[in-house]
Amino acid sequence: MKRFLLFALIALFVIHSKAQFAKGETLLGGNFYLTNNSGSPIIYGPLVFVANSKYFEITAKPQLIYFFGNNKAVGLLGGFHHYDYQQGVNQNYAGNGFDLGAFFKHYSFFYKGLGLAYQAGVNYAQSKEGGQGAKYKTSLSSIQISPTIVYRFTKHFSMEFLLGKAGVGRSVLRDNINNIKLEKTDFFVGFVDGVNISAYYVFSTKSKE
Repeated sequence: MKRFLLFALIALFVIHSKAQFAKGETLLGGNFYLTNNSGSPIIYGPLVFVANSKYFEITAKPQLIYFFGNNKAVGLLGGFHHYDYQQGVNQNYAGNGFDLGAFFKHYSFFYKGLGLAYQAGVNYAQSKEGGQGAKYKTSLSSIQISPTIVYRFTKHFSMEFLLGKAGVGRSVLRDNINNIKLEKTDFFVGFVDGVNISAYYVFSTKSKE
Protein backbone atom coordinates (compact mmCIF):
# COMPACT_ATOMS: atom_id res chain seq x y z
CA MET A 1 0.00 0.00 0.00
CA LYS A 2 2.83 2.41 0.86
CA ARG A 3 4.54 1.69 -2.46
CA PHE A 4 1.33 2.46 -4.35
CA LEU A 5 0.85 5.78 -2.51
CA LEU A 6 4.46 6.81 -3.15
CA PHE A 7 4.24 6.19 -6.89
CA ALA A 8 0.77 7.80 -6.99
CA LEU A 9 2.28 11.01 -5.64
CA ILE A 10 4.88 10.98 -8.41
CA ALA A 11 2.13 10.43 -11.00
CA LEU A 12 0.37 13.64 -9.87
CA PHE A 13 2.92 15.68 -11.82
CA VAL A 14 0.97 15.15 -15.04
CA ILE A 15 -1.53 17.68 -13.64
CA HIS A 16 -1.18 21.17 -15.09
CA SER A 17 0.31 23.68 -12.66
CA LYS A 18 1.40 27.30 -12.55
CA ALA A 19 5.13 28.06 -12.60
CA GLN A 20 6.45 29.24 -9.22
CA PHE A 21 10.19 28.91 -9.82
CA ALA A 22 11.45 30.80 -12.87
CA LYS A 23 14.38 30.14 -15.15
CA GLY A 24 17.55 31.61 -13.68
CA GLU A 25 16.52 31.31 -10.02
CA THR A 26 18.76 29.46 -7.56
CA LEU A 27 18.03 27.75 -4.24
CA LEU A 28 20.68 27.51 -1.53
CA GLY A 29 19.93 25.59 1.65
CA GLY A 30 19.35 22.09 2.95
CA ASN A 31 18.74 20.67 6.40
CA PHE A 32 20.56 20.50 9.73
CA TYR A 33 20.08 18.13 12.66
CA LEU A 34 21.56 18.21 16.16
CA THR A 35 20.82 16.10 19.24
CA ASN A 36 22.55 15.87 22.59
CA ASN A 37 21.08 13.41 25.09
CA SER A 38 23.11 13.12 28.28
CA GLY A 39 22.36 11.18 31.45
CA SER A 40 18.99 9.75 30.37
CA PRO A 41 18.53 6.03 31.07
CA ILE A 42 17.75 3.70 28.17
CA ILE A 43 14.93 1.33 29.11
CA TYR A 44 14.82 -2.06 27.35
CA GLY A 45 11.97 -3.54 29.36
CA PRO A 46 10.18 -3.35 32.69
CA LEU A 47 13.22 -4.64 34.61
CA VAL A 48 16.27 -3.88 32.44
CA PHE A 49 17.74 -0.44 31.83
CA VAL A 50 21.14 1.11 31.11
CA ALA A 51 21.98 4.28 33.03
CA ASN A 52 24.65 6.93 32.39
CA SER A 53 24.12 6.89 28.63
CA LYS A 54 25.27 9.76 26.43
CA TYR A 55 24.43 10.32 22.78
CA PHE A 56 25.52 13.19 20.54
CA GLU A 57 24.79 13.53 16.82
CA ILE A 58 25.19 16.30 14.27
CA THR A 59 24.17 16.16 10.59
CA ALA A 60 24.36 18.83 7.90
CA LYS A 61 23.14 18.36 4.31
CA PRO A 62 23.57 21.47 2.11
CA GLN A 63 22.10 21.69 -1.42
CA LEU A 64 22.50 24.03 -4.39
CA ILE A 65 19.67 23.98 -6.95
CA TYR A 66 19.63 25.91 -10.25
CA PHE A 67 16.56 26.35 -12.47
CA PHE A 68 17.39 26.00 -16.17
CA GLY A 69 13.69 26.33 -16.99
CA ASN A 70 10.42 27.17 -15.22
CA ASN A 71 10.00 24.63 -12.39
CA LYS A 72 12.84 22.47 -13.83
CA ALA A 73 16.17 22.34 -12.03
CA VAL A 74 19.46 20.52 -11.56
CA GLY A 75 21.29 20.39 -8.26
CA LEU A 76 24.23 19.25 -6.18
CA LEU A 77 24.10 17.97 -2.63
CA GLY A 78 26.64 17.24 0.05
CA GLY A 79 26.51 16.08 3.62
CA PHE A 80 28.38 15.34 6.80
CA HIS A 81 27.39 13.47 9.94
CA HIS A 82 29.05 12.58 13.22
CA TYR A 83 27.82 10.69 16.26
CA ASP A 84 29.33 9.75 19.61
CA TYR A 85 27.59 7.23 21.86
CA GLN A 86 28.57 6.15 25.37
CA GLN A 87 26.77 3.40 27.23
CA GLY A 88 27.76 2.82 30.82
CA VAL A 89 31.44 3.23 31.69
CA ASN A 90 33.47 1.25 29.14
CA GLN A 91 31.32 1.09 26.01
CA ASN A 92 32.07 3.91 23.57
CA TYR A 93 31.09 4.14 19.90
CA ALA A 94 31.71 6.86 17.33
CA GLY A 95 31.21 7.39 13.61
CA ASN A 96 31.74 9.92 10.82
CA GLY A 97 30.52 10.04 7.25
CA PHE A 98 29.77 12.12 4.18
CA ASP A 99 27.32 12.24 1.25
CA LEU A 100 27.67 13.47 -2.34
CA GLY A 101 25.10 13.59 -5.11
CA ALA A 102 23.69 15.20 -8.25
CA PHE A 103 20.04 15.30 -9.32
CA PHE A 104 17.29 16.60 -11.60
CA LYS A 105 14.23 18.12 -9.95
CA HIS A 106 10.76 19.03 -11.25
CA TYR A 107 8.19 21.12 -9.37
CA SER A 108 4.41 21.27 -9.76
CA PHE A 109 2.32 23.87 -7.90
CA PHE A 110 -1.41 23.57 -7.30
CA TYR A 111 -2.36 26.40 -4.93
CA LYS A 112 -0.32 29.61 -4.71
CA GLY A 113 3.09 28.55 -3.29
CA LEU A 114 2.03 25.01 -2.36
CA GLY A 115 2.95 22.04 -4.53
CA LEU A 116 4.86 18.82 -5.03
CA ALA A 117 8.30 18.02 -6.42
CA TYR A 118 10.17 14.91 -7.40
CA GLN A 119 13.92 14.51 -7.36
CA ALA A 120 15.74 11.88 -9.43
CA GLY A 121 19.48 11.48 -9.01
CA VAL A 122 22.58 9.55 -8.03
CA ASN A 123 24.12 9.49 -4.55
CA TYR A 124 27.27 8.21 -2.89
CA ALA A 125 27.63 7.93 0.89
CA GLN A 126 30.46 6.67 3.05
CA SER A 127 30.79 6.25 6.81
CA LYS A 128 33.37 4.96 9.27
CA GLU A 129 32.36 3.58 12.65
CA GLY A 130 34.25 2.12 15.56
CA GLY A 131 34.02 1.07 19.18
CA GLN A 132 34.78 -1.83 21.51
CA GLY A 133 37.64 -3.06 19.34
CA ALA A 134 35.65 -3.00 16.09
CA LYS A 135 36.14 -0.79 13.03
CA TYR A 136 33.74 -0.66 10.09
CA LYS A 137 33.66 1.23 6.80
CA THR A 138 30.42 1.35 4.84
CA SER A 139 29.79 2.82 1.38
CA LEU A 140 26.49 3.10 -0.47
CA SER A 141 25.98 4.02 -4.14
CA SER A 142 22.36 4.57 -5.16
CA ILE A 143 19.96 5.82 -7.80
CA GLN A 144 16.77 7.15 -6.25
CA ILE A 145 13.57 9.16 -6.69
CA SER A 146 12.35 11.36 -3.83
CA PRO A 147 8.94 13.13 -3.74
CA THR A 148 8.53 16.20 -1.51
CA ILE A 149 5.84 18.66 -0.48
CA VAL A 150 6.95 22.21 -1.39
CA TYR A 151 5.86 25.55 0.03
CA ARG A 152 7.29 28.83 -1.27
CA PHE A 153 5.98 31.27 1.33
CA THR A 154 7.91 34.41 0.25
CA LYS A 155 9.90 35.62 -2.75
CA HIS A 156 13.18 34.59 -1.13
CA PHE A 157 12.32 31.58 1.07
CA SER A 158 10.89 28.11 0.52
CA MET A 159 10.60 24.85 2.45
CA GLU A 160 10.32 21.19 1.47
CA PHE A 161 9.02 18.18 3.39
CA LEU A 162 10.48 14.85 2.27
CA LEU A 163 7.80 12.16 1.83
CA GLY A 164 9.82 9.07 0.91
CA LYS A 165 12.37 7.43 -1.34
CA ALA A 166 12.43 4.74 -4.01
CA GLY A 167 15.41 3.34 -5.88
CA VAL A 168 18.23 0.84 -5.98
CA GLY A 169 21.46 0.89 -4.01
CA ARG A 170 24.67 -1.10 -3.71
CA SER A 171 26.30 -1.24 -0.28
CA VAL A 172 29.78 -2.42 0.70
CA LEU A 173 30.67 -3.17 4.34
CA ARG A 174 34.30 -3.65 5.33
CA ASP A 175 35.34 -5.00 8.73
CA ASN A 176 38.93 -3.79 9.07
CA ILE A 177 39.64 -5.86 12.19
CA ASN A 178 38.51 -9.24 10.87
CA ASN A 179 39.26 -8.46 7.21
CA ILE A 180 35.69 -9.14 6.08
CA LYS A 181 33.97 -7.56 3.07
CA LEU A 182 30.22 -7.84 2.45
CA GLU A 183 28.49 -6.53 -0.70
CA LYS A 184 24.75 -6.28 -1.34
CA THR A 185 22.36 -4.72 -3.85
CA ASP A 186 18.88 -3.75 -2.67
CA PHE A 187 15.75 -2.19 -4.09
CA PHE A 188 14.05 0.15 -1.63
CA VAL A 189 10.80 2.08 -1.47
CA GLY A 190 8.93 3.66 1.41
CA PHE A 191 7.98 6.73 3.39
CA VAL A 192 10.40 8.49 5.74
CA ASP A 193 10.18 8.01 9.49
CA GLY A 194 9.52 11.22 11.40
CA VAL A 195 9.77 14.69 9.86
CA ASN A 196 12.46 15.70 7.35
CA ILE A 197 12.37 19.43 6.50
CA SER A 198 14.71 21.41 4.24
CA ALA A 199 14.80 25.22 4.04
CA TYR A 200 16.11 27.29 1.12
CA TYR A 201 17.03 30.87 0.31
CA VAL A 202 15.86 31.80 -3.20
CA PHE A 203 17.76 34.28 -5.35
CA SER A 204 17.97 35.08 -9.03
CA THR A 205 21.09 34.76 -11.18
CA LYS A 206 19.44 36.32 -14.24
CA SER A 207 20.97 39.59 -15.36
CA LYS A 208 18.57 42.53 -15.41
CA GLU A 209 18.16 44.10 -18.81
